[in-house]
Amino acid sequence: MKTPKKCSFTLLLLLSLLSCGTGPALAQRPIAESPAVAAPAQPELAAELLKRMEEDQAARRLFTDLYKQSQGKPKEEIEKEQVELTKKLQAVDNGNRLWLSEKIKRYGWPGKSLVGEQAAHAAWLLVQHADADPDFQEQCLEQMKAAAPGEVVSIDIAYLTDRVLVARGRPQVYGTQCEEVDGRFQPRACIEPEALDQRRKDVGLQPIKEYLQVMEEVYHARETQTKREK
Repeated sequence: MKTPKKCSFTLLLLLSLLSCGTGPALAQRPIAESPAVAAPAQPELAAELLKRMEEDQAARRLFTDLYKQSQGKPKEEIEKEQVELTKKLQAVDNGNRLWLSEKIKRYGWPGKSLVGEQAAHAAWLLVQHADADPDFQEQCLEQMKAAAPGEVVSIDIAYLTDRVLVARGRPQVYGTQCEEVDGRFQPRACIEPEALDQRRKDVGLQPIKEYLQVMEEVYHARETQTKREK
């Protein structure tokens, strides 16, 4: 039997960007503040969260740039650059995790009333990328679930739920964590696959088929752009 070929590098680039808000996760809901929304209780904390989210995305865009510029380069050179960028990315993620951990101890989970909707989403993003500490991710997930209604967006909870489960080697619930097999994206193992779309609908996610289609379109669009830039 032929073993499916799984691609980790290109999938890392795609999923990193998708979870940063340039793909299906963010496309399903606006996070812009409404003029009628009250100012956050901790504006300085909100500003720092947004700043760190930008740094998070910038670090991941470096991987995208490397992928674009890797065509024709020796494999050894590409791998060396990947190692260096990975170290920088890990430093950003670890710094954000340690900083956010201290802020959570002081303020509790930074929800909408504390920092505003955009910054609350930024807090989730920093946790989503704290893969070096699954225990921290799970602790944050429990706090998000325990937050008062309206403080945390259900889509953010869904993504982090799956992230934690996959890290623990368990089937996910919402199918947000995917893998590329022979050039096609598919969700990692899920509980009760026949009810997946209903669970996704319950939290505001689009059907899994549409989600995978968006991933395919984003991936192939970047692949086509890279070829044109050669």
